[in-house]
Amino acid sequence: DQGWQKTRCVQACPTGAMELLGAEDAEIKARIKAQDLKSLHPEYGTRPRVYYRNLYRYDRCFIAGSVASDADGIVDCVTGATVTLNKDSQKIDTAVSDAFGDFKFDNLEKNSGTYDLTFEHSDYQTTNINVDLKESQSVPDIVLARA
Repeated sequence: DQGWQKTRCVQACPTGAMELLGAEDAEIKARIKAQDLKSLHPEYGTRPRVYYRNLYRYDRCFIAGSVASDADGIVDCVTGATVTLNKDSQKIDTAVSDAFGDFKFDNLEKNSGTYDLTFEHSDYQTTNINVDLKESQSVPDIVLARA
């Protein structure tokens, strides 16, 4: 190790995303819980010592899209639209469209069936769409009509 405080991969990582930690099991378990870390394929029972943050981005699904309006042929982003994700008439989650009109729902199960999305904004008519989720998908732009 020639006196290095970190392994080469940790030292070279430009984003600081990697960390090598030597700690007791209790401290590791506390860190896993506090940072919601996951191991890859826990169902194999291999007891890995590598943990990942935001692993759901790779092994789960998302529904994303953009909300827009069309006023006299001018299409523009709709900021602040409330997007509600429902499944079987139950509210699952809510998002608000950002300055680009974008929204996203993460951490959804693959092949989980049909979701209903409701788009609401005080200046526009409420709009609903259905999404049959098999894999992650970005829905086509949702164009809201003026109220």
